[in-house]
Amino acid sequence: MFAMNPSFFLFTALYLCAGTVLGMRVTTNTQTLEIAEGDTVHMSCIYVTDAENMQALDIEWLRVDALKPVVMYTDGEVFTPLEGSNSRYNFNGDYLNGDASITINSTQMADDGTYICKVKKHGDISSVEVTLTILVKPIPICSLEGGQPKINEDVKMKCIADTGTPEISYTWTRLIPKSPIENANVLGELWMKNVTLDDSGLYQCNASNRIGSNGCTVLLSVIPKEESAKSGSNVAGIVIGVLLLVAALGALGYFIFWYYTKKNNSTRNFPNDVRDDGSSPPTSRPPTRHTDRFHTTDFDDDDYRDEPPPSHSPPPPTNNPVLYTNVFPLIDKDGNKPPSERVDYVSIGKSDEDV
Repeated sequence: MFAMNPSFFLFTALYLCAGTVLGMRVTTNTQTLEIAEGDTVHMSCIYVTDAENMQALDIEWLRVDALKPVVMYTDGEVFTPLEGSNSRYNFNGDYLNGDASITINSTQMADDGTYICKVKKHGDISSVEVTLTILVKPIPICSLEGGQPKINEDVKMKCIADTGTPEISYTWTRLIPKSPIENANVLGELWMKNVTLDDSGLYQCNASNRIGSNGCTVLLSVIPKEESAKSGSNVAGIVIGVLLLVAALGALGYFIFWYYTKKNNSTRNFPNDVRDDGSSPPTSRPPTRHTDRFHTTDFDDDDYRDEPPPSHSPPPPTNNPVLYTNVFPLIDKDGNKPPSERVDYVSIGKSDEDV
C-alpha cells in the first residue's frame, strides 16, 4: 500500500469541473444572455485542443429540453436536426479552428432555455452551458367597465397585459387634453370618482418592462343629465312604437284571415260536384216564366210533370195586336200529350187599362 497525496484529489476535481479533460478546453463569454423576442442572438463557444488532426472533430449544440441537437458538425458535415434545412440555428464562426459559436435568428419564446456546447476530439470531450432568456414586450388591452358614465358616477378603466416578461409597470396619461394621472395603481386600473363633463377625453395606458413598452387607449365621454333623460324618453318612445306596430300587424292579419274565411264559406254554398263516372251533375232548368200585360205564370217543367198545368192559357187581348212568341205542345213525364196546347204571347199595343 502507498499513501495518496490529498492535493491530487483536489487537482483532479478542479480539472474536471473546469471542463478540461485530456487537453480539451471549452469556454464561453456569453454564459447568460437576455434578448428581445424577434431579435438575433449570438452564443459563444470557444474550444482549444492539443490534437493536430481535425478529421475526428465532433461539435454539438443542444438545448437541454430538446431531444435533438439544434446544430452539429460531424464526419465533415453540418446538420440542423431540430429544424431541418431552414433552421434558424447556424454556426457563425470558424468551427474547424476553435470557434464553435452559433447564432439564432428571429428568436421566439420557444428558444428560451439552457444550451450546451459540446466538443469532442479523439476521445477528449469538453462542454460549456449558455442560458438564454427571451424577453417579451407587454401588449396591454384597455377597457372601460360599465360603458360611458353619467355625471357624478364612478368610472373604472382597466389596462391588462396578458403577455410580457415580468415585471410589468403601468402608467396612465390623459392625451386629450394632455395631462399626467397620479392615481393609477400597479395593476393597471384607473379609478375616477364623481366624474364631470370636464373628465371627458382620451386616456392612454402604457405597459412597460425592461425590454420595451406598448400602449392602448380608452375614450371617456361623460353623459350630461339632459341627454340621459332624453335617452330614457327615446327608449320609451321606441318601445311604444314597436308595440303599436305589432298591434297594427295583428289587426291586419286578423282582417285577412276573416276575409278569406268568409270568401271560402261563400264558395261552399255553390258546390260544383263531379260524379264518379266523370260527368257533370245535371243542371236544373230555370223555371219558365209566361208574361202578358194582365197575367204572369211561373212553373217548372218538373213541377208540370208532377202536376198537370192549367188546361188553357188566358185568352189574348182583343183590342191590341198580339205577337205569339212560342207555340208548342206540352208533354207529361210519361211522354203523353196533354189535352190542350200551351200558347205564349205578348201584347205589343196599349191595353184598355193603359188608356
